[in-house]
Amino acid sequence: SKKDLLVLKKLFPDVLATQNESQFAVQRCVEKSKKFKKTTVIWDSDDPGRDACIQVTNENHWNYFNTPRYLYEEKGIKDVAEYVFHFGLSSLEKRLKEKRIL
Repeated sequence: SKKDLLVLKKLFPDVLATQNESQFAVQRCVEKSKKFKKTTVIWDSDDPGRDACIQVTNENHWNYFNTPRYLYEEKGIKDVAEYVFHFGLSSLEKRLKEKRIL
């Protein structure tokens, strides 16, 4: 979503954003990401986001990051924008560094 795009642009020089994790969005992501050396998928941690993330990362051998599932289940935090709202940008940056995405 646009709110995730705005958050991720603070940490990454290049970001592609999709409005949802539909098959069409996945196809566009695959097509547009070919120009990048490294691709990391960061979608929602709800079921559609997680399922689409697993599919596209397995098929393309990409990295992925989802906000922790327990945060979605306990607090409804399903994306990076909501994560940053609750915990701050530095917390997200730390998690991404721990995962070697940043």
